Amino acid sequence: MVHRVRLTASVLLALVSVASADGQSLRRVQVNGSLTTSADFYSQTGRRYDVRPPAVGGIQGQINVTLPGGITLPFSAYISTEGDAGYQQPFNQIGASPAWRWGRAHGGYFSTRFTDLTLADARLLGGGLELTPGPVRVGAVYGRAQRAVEADSLRGRLPLFERQLAAVQLGVGRETGWHLWLTGLRAKDDAASLNALPTTIRPEENLVLSAAFGGRVGRYASLRGEVAGSAWTGNTLSDTLALDDPDLQVWLDRLDPLVKINASTRLDYAGTATLDVTPVPMLTVGLQGRLVGPGFKSLGAQQTEADVLDVLVAPTLRLSRVQAAVRVGLRQNNVAGTRLETRHRALYAANVAARLTDALSVTVDASNYGLRTSQEVDTLRVASVARSFSIAPAYTIRRGRASHSLTGAYAYQDLVDENLTSGRETATRNHTFTATHAWALGNGLALTTNATYVSGLTRDLTTTMLTLSENVQHRLMRGKLTLGGGLSYTQSTVPGTPTTPSAAVSDQTDRGVNTRLRAAYRLSRQSTFEASANTRLFRYGAPRAGQDGLREGTARVAYTYSF
Repeated sequence: MVHRVRLTASVLLALVSVASADGQSLRRVQVNGSLTTSADFYSQTGRRYDVRPPAVGGIQGQINVTLPGGITLPFSAYISTEGDAGYQQPFNQIGASPAWRWGRAHGGYFSTRFTDLTLADARLLGGGLELTPGPVRVGAVYGRAQRAVEADSLRGRLPLFERQLAAVQLGVGRETGWHLWLTGLRAKDDAASLNALPTTIRPEENLVLSAAFGGRVGRYASLRGEVAGSAWTGNTLSDTLALDDPDLQVWLDRLDPLVKINASTRLDYAGTATLDVTPVPMLTVGLQGRLVGPGFKSLGAQQTEADVLDVLVAPTLRLSRVQAAVRVGLRQNNVAGTRLETRHRALYAANVAARLTDALSVTVDASNYGLRTSQEVDTLRVASVARSFSIAPAYTIRRGRASHSLTGAYAYQDLVDENLTSGRETATRNHTFTATHAWALGNGLALTTNATYVSGLTRDLTTTMLTLSENVQHRLMRGKLTLGGGLSYTQSTVPGTPTTPSAAVSDQTDRGVNTRLRAAYRLSRQSTFEASANTRLFRYGAPRAGQDGLREGTARVAYTYSF
């Protein structure tokens, strides 16, 4: 690990030296970026386990090289001495994604997106190429989407298999106009990547085929959408299928090189569509639909929720001083009708932002979200409504270089649970009040004061929290030196619970104090040194006053060189 850190730092510094050289051959080459070396320190008392290591060193670098012809070569690196065992991706990552006018390449660690239902949220260690010469689109990526992690019950670490992922895309057209893109994705877990086969997870394998389309529809509308099908094998070690139909068996054997078909395999489909209509410049109406089957799975877009049918209408009105947006949506599960009950969800939301005068503005948000199952009599039914409302006025006064900004906010959240057995216990109601005053004096001094009060109410319990904070920042020496600091106080109160019917009850009030200090000095136009320190002191109130509180301290020093 130490050699890897030294090698990476040497390569980055060599690139900076070469790019900064005043040579005839490099006059048309532009280089910019930054290198940051940092050290973080942490200490705590009051806990029986270590939350963070006591000291961590790191190097972060970003370098962008622009060659003649518009070719850009971005390099990035993040290297840390902190251990990363147990995580799906390591902390220490090095990658580059050089780009030019009609293409981009990937190497090392990188992220890219093909479509919403295929490759959308995976981060890979490998390589790839995306080319868009004229109307043609060609893309191919391959790499490790997940590294192997051994189970550790003492630390609560879940096991993970190593996962390889490949995706290919062919198409015509640009995303802003008419286009048709065909995408294929294949992902597979390596069952031999762990020393012992875990009982909590099984190795998976996945094949997804997709067609994405879109473009202008007439003068006032645009359409985009995607249809996809997936074959997902939840356990590659499961028993193989023995089919009586020889023709079907031949077809499954042909699929075997792409995805293993066995008793755990599920085949399903998904589709999305969005139609935006703009009859006049000030009004846009969006119509969105999504249908994802219960067995659809894409290991390259794991945030995709399965077994849903969504319909959403979203008009937006834009005037000179007012912008209003409304969303009305319905969601239903049990798409295939294979479950005993069906959940219905309804969403109604509105947002209005208005600038009443040059100094006064106000923002209002409201939403109503309901959830109901098809079982109306069963005591295990689900029927709830979550409502929220917030209003935030802001007033700004400017006098030359100085300014005052006053911001207030009130937010209300309410959950009404109509469940026959637990509705009264789970219903909640929250009120949040916030006031902020920001004062910029115009001479480099700025003060920010904030107060927040939260009240949470349930059937038998009312919890309150109060937070007060003050932050100061001052620029000195013609902006070379920046000093900052802050102090915040937090208090939470929970009603006490009697141990016996006749026992005296007292509320428990816990208190915490946080302090923050920061200094940054610009040594030159390219380099900056920064140091910061934070402390946190937390004390329990009665009846737990005898227990140890929590003391935490963090410090950071960093040097950044920009070029």
